[in-house]
Amino acid sequence: MPAGFSLSMTTPQGNVYYTTNGSDPRAAGGAPSASAIQGGSTTLNETSIVTARAYNGQEWGAPKTATFVVGAELAGPSNLVISEIMYQPAEPTAAEITAGYPDNKVFEYLEILNISGSPVDLNGVSFTIGLDFAFDDSTIKTIPAGGRLLLVRNQAAFVQRYGAGLNEIIAGEFQNNTGLSGAGERLVLSGSGGVIRDITYDDKYPWPEAPDGSGPSIVLVAPETNPDGNIGGNWRSSVGASGSAGMGDGLAFAGDPTADLDGDGLNAFAEYAFGTSDAAFNGSGEVLVPSISALGRFTVTFPRNLAADDAIVIIELSDDLDNWTPAGETLDLVSEVHGADGRSTFTFESSDPATNAPRSFVRLRVLPRE
Repeated sequence: MPAGFSLSMTTPQGNVYYTTNGSDPRAAGGAPSASAIQGGSTTLNETSIVTARAYNGQEWGAPKTATFVVGAELAGPSNLVISEIMYQPAEPTAAEITAGYPDNKVFEYLEILNISGSPVDLNGVSFTIGLDFAFDDSTIKTIPAGGRLLLVRNQAAFVQRYGAGLNEIIAGEFQNNTGLSGAGERLVLSGSGGVIRDITYDDKYPWPEAPDGSGPSIVLVAPETNPDGNIGGNWRSSVGASGSAGMGDGLAFAGDPTADLDGDGLNAFAEYAFGTSDAAFNGSGEVLVPSISALGRFTVTFPRNLAADDAIVIIELSDDLDNWTPAGETLDLVSEVHGADGRSTFTFESSDPATNAPRSFVRLRVLPRE
């Protein structure tokens, strides 16, 4: 509602007493409290929790409480997402240890993103499972349109690693000595309207594996589309080796997706997905590298541009080059190696020796994210 909203309150008998800070207008002894206001109307210029009672001088009516959000939207699943989770930070450097931070867990953080076009009110918003944190205890009460907020394990440690430039969007520290599990856990963010986010992240495929001890965070892919946060494939490793706190690190595709300027057989959209260049010839044009492991298993390796949120890469198998199926039940992820060039190198391997398997073909299929 807009600032200047006029709120009217009536009672069939007695007078209305109300507060705008959520407290009870009735004091412990039965008299009106010090913050109680007598009257049937008030003008709201900021988000307020109004509690009202009827009082006839002898008896009080039951309290009625309502939250009135002024100049912002009520927090809910249509406007807030958990956009980044740094659950297993890189080990501390020598300088960080000297500064008094020998434990990597103090560098944990979590990011919340407003994906709507309006400010969102955070009164009454809190983490209730996994982490303890209540925005009612924070000095930050709203998140602007498209804005990001950070919750951190230890703010002094966070500043030591990331600098003080993000202090203005740090809503506070995790409360009650809670932290993020390095093996995955359930996180529930709730508001006055109910559950906002209920996700359970993991450190095993199909969730990104590089963040489990290598330093990067897990980042929600294309968060503005409000994807399902419980699907591992909707998350990826951060582009940066230490996460992307307070900023998006996705890169939108631009140009003609069918162009092949270098004539290497990979169109521009595929080059975007793999992190190669359409201005530089890539030999045979192949990025999918097959091999046989020391255990005799069929292995395929390929790069992935972590910032390419507009692309989906699927591994498919076929025994006749006509009918293709996803390789998820046949090939297992062996490793994800996070690179300094903004790419991860993925290696998949068959569970059985290649000599025991029928002839098969493998391909990478690149699709636009819709």
